[in-house]
Amino acid sequence: MPISSNDFKKTESEPSHLLIDFLRSNRRFAYSLNQLREMLASKGRVLAKKDIERMLSLMEYAGLVESKVIAGVPYYRYHDYSLFRPPTRPR
Repeated sequence: MPISSNDFKKTESEPSHLLIDFLRSNRRFAYSLNQLREMLASKGRVLAKKDIERMLSLMEYAGLVESKVIAGVPYYRYHDYSLFRPPTRPR
């Protein structure tokens, strides 16, 4: 039996959706793994660091997230495609 869109939206979000939504809405900032783990915990999703790292790795492979190691700490942020400009034809 199908469910309505409202019922679908009311269900609990997967941790990966919470992560990408958080990073997208805060695209100007980069976050460490610990900061992202705390954000998930505040939403009731307690996960091991390796599980969050695996999710972020898959998101990075898909081009949704980019990472950079700064002072030995990996940081993650949403990969913003809005800055991409396709090449123009020479005139």
